[in-house]
Amino acid sequence: MSYTVNMGLWRKIFAVPADTVSDEKLRMCGAAQLKILLYILREGEVDAEKISAALRMSAGDVNDGVDYWKNEGLICESGAVPVVQPQAMSQVQNKQQEEPITEPKAVRELKPLTAPPTRLNAKELELLSKKPDISAMLKAAEAMLGKTFTSSDTSTLLWLTNWAGVPPEMILTVISYCIEIGKPRMSYIQATAIAWMNDGVETVEQAEKYLKEVHAVRSYEKLVCSVFGIYNRALTTAEKKVIAIWQDAGFEQPLLKAAYERTIDAIGKISFNYINKILLSWKEKGITTPEQAEAERTAAKENRKLEKSYDISEVEKIFADDLVNLDF
Repeated sequence: MSYTVNMGLWRKIFAVPADTVSDEKLRMCGAAQLKILLYILREGEVDAEKISAALRMSAGDVNDGVDYWKNEGLICESGAVPVVQPQAMSQVQNKQQEEPITEPKAVRELKPLTAPPTRLNAKELELLSKKPDISAMLKAAEAMLGKTFTSSDTSTLLWLTNWAGVPPEMILTVISYCIEIGKPRMSYIQATAIAWMNDGVETVEQAEKYLKEVHAVRSYEKLVCSVFGIYNRALTTAEKKVIAIWQDAGFEQPLLKAAYERTIDAIGKISFNYINKILLSWKEKGITTPEQAEAERTAAKENRKLEKSYDISEVEKIFADDLVNLDF
């Protein structure tokens, strides 16, 4: 059975670049990516939010699809000058296929983190994907993310390992982390992998140590939020810096609660700076438990009473002396 176009529907048309429907493009891109491109071609200029609503796709899928066509040179941001004109794409790809796979670039050259990965041509994708460690990584990554990779997904991961120098096992560690924090988008995985490498986290062992520290920080922040009753908002950057001071000082839940209650009693609201002054004052005095803090407070009150009593008796004595010395 053969097919043809229903010409009766051609009342309103829009142009589709010929390179878009080349055999290679149709074979390599996914259905979602084609839908996104056709929608953009039809509308002319549209933002990601509108695409997501119209096609009922998640924001992550839309962003990944848009990134795919931006990397192919077929679309660009409004007002931006395209890096490669669509009509020249096939010539560029033919030139790439003739060139050997280059050596990885230095990791220190990979900033900014949001820079899109260099697109790999079909020959490069095929050659790299056949390497045993790369093949195993791609299969494991697909299983972890629960989807079949598009050529854009595959290209991003292969760019990370071959050009950016991220070891395959590190990529899987990054993916696991991104899934854990609820951000399994390929663009976020790419940025995270580069950020770790630039920060010197280059092996699985280093990543495990780094993640242990990250989890410890988050766990302590959750503890503080629980003690202070902060449930309906995220912590500010300034608050996180203060909390880091408390974590380094080793303040535990009972003392945090005592400082919080002391602050509420004094000023009637949460103030991280006020609580910080209390905690640092206690640390300076060697106070490590709420009982010691309360004992110190009671002693301070007694001292103030004694000072006040002493002051009154002194005034009365002076007044009495003056009466004696009066000349009637």
